[in-house]
Amino acid sequence: MRVLHFAGSFPPTPGGTSQRVSGLTADPCNEHLIVVPQDESSSAYEQVDHRTIRRANYPPGMLSRLPIVRDQRLANALRDSAVEFLPDILHAHNPMACALASLDYKGAKKIGMVYEAHGIMFDLSYDQPVFGPIAPLNLLAKFLAKRMARIRERFVLAAADRIIAQTNAAANRIRHLYPVSKKPIDVIYNGVDAARFDPLHWMDSRQRIRNEMGWEASKVILYAGYMNDVNGVDFLLECIEQMAVERLPNIRFAILGRGPLEGLVKSAAAKHPELIDYPGSATPDEMPGYYAACDVFTIPRPAHMLGELFLPMKLLEAMAMGKTLIVSDVAAMTDVVTHERNGLVFRKDDHADFIRTIRRVIDDVHDADGSSPLHALGIQARSDVLDRFTWEHSRSQLQSVYEQLPKS
Repeated sequence: MRVLHFAGSFPPTPGGTSQRVSGLTADPCNEHLIVVPQDESSSAYEQVDHRTIRRANYPPGMLSRLPIVRDQRLANALRDSAVEFLPDILHAHNPMACALASLDYKGAKKIGMVYEAHGIMFDLSYDQPVFGPIAPLNLLAKFLAKRMARIRERFVLAAADRIIAQTNAAANRIRHLYPVSKKPIDVIYNGVDAARFDPLHWMDSRQRIRNEMGWEASKVILYAGYMNDVNGVDFLLECIEQMAVERLPNIRFAILGRGPLEGLVKSAAAKHPELIDYPGSATPDEMPGYYAACDVFTIPRPAHMLGELFLPMKLLEAMAMGKTLIVSDVAAMTDVVTHERNGLVFRKDDHADFIRTIRRVIDDVHDADGSSPLHALGIQARSDVLDRFTWEHSRSQLQSVYEQLPKS
């Protein structure tokens, strides 16, 4: 089957969208043309096994600072990059320019289309200051951009034969915002390469990193990901500040990543070097070693619309590595993590409940054979990944969707 994708990114561009598109298209049973915006580090044309990657340049000019104009101009460039490809079906993605390119292509070619919502366009913030320091005009631009996003997304959803959401919460949000009650929404979770993220393969890395970082006698709690308020990095730092006063013993927090709150993390690490290590960001090749080296993995998301809807790839990777998990009870993560079964869940935005959970980690005692109640949660987490959250499982679901689309 020949499948055309208009997608937001593809490796080597980093990020969850790149990983997801790459993971879902890795099976050679289909031929994929993946058209994405140009990244300066990448060539305009690549052949990756059975996948052809074409990259379209972002449109130049002052008018392209306006989101509505920029999205349509980039959509035109994406669509024109696929003119020679003759697909059987269309796999549309967002962000907006990719969705618009898909809508135009669907209208011209009359082929079956599945639309995948990597994010719900109406819920995006559109905070880029289009008019510099002129706040009233920027607020007006944001209001108009959100209104236009909802109108355009409604057209895309209406044109799609099927819809893909990444979590049940995201599927419910789509149903709440748009009149799609009679249209199938398939929930296809992110996946993980369980063979690569196998803790048995990374035992040497665990010992090496723990020695290098001085973690030999500590319980190490790792956060890795984008550093913003959606993922609860500021919440985590506030809790660490309280734990510094309480002087909880034998505990270290390792924080990896980049993002808007990076400066706060650096300042906190400088203030509490006995509690916080900030090694910077880690490459995908380095991440399995860091998972192996830690004892607990946490994503303490607060009550936030985007945090409720989308499942972090790194959570599944940590599960595959058999780590004890501490997550907040946002919908996307409680879809996957069940308290006392395969992880520990605390009440979102509740500092005291999070710190109580950390104390439980500190008090966890291993038996002579290395087992403990929390160790058993990690074993179950990996088992659940093998059963439900591998890329092979996600691709099988996607193939079933493809086979139900009308063909050209």
